[in-house]
Amino acid sequence: MRSATIHQRLAVLALATFALLIMAASASAACPTVPENKVWGKVSNQAITRYVQAAYDGDWDKYIATWEDRAVKTRDLVSRDSILVFHDQNLWLRGDTLAGYAADVEKRVRAVRCLARANADKPVSGETLAGSALNGGS
Repeated sequence: MRSATIHQRLAVLALATFALLIMAASASAACPTVPENKVWGKVSNQAITRYVQAAYDGDWDKYIATWEDRAVKTRDLVSRDSILVFHDQNLWLRGDTLAGYAADVEKRVRAVRCLARANADKPVSGETLAGSALNGGS
């Protein structure tokens, strides 16, 4: 009898875990996708979510700030008709190519903000997400 209760609880736990995974996938699916380009390649919303959890310990604010900073710097380079170089990829962006990359960075920022909102109900370590760029800040 006790074994049956344990198995029932395990089954319920497995079902609940599966449901949470489906909800997380559908939440990130509602967000815009990050455009593919030569700098970062093809990146899925699920991959970004996993990356923020692993590399940033779930700190979406810090991850968003990183990309907002890149967006500001990239816009500045475009406005000055400058060049952005990715030495490890031997990639030089200028003119229309740089402007296209700047637009992709802006789209990535929008997607990441959406993903952060979609994951706001998930437990995160560190400071709370309240009062961050998620709530309409820049």
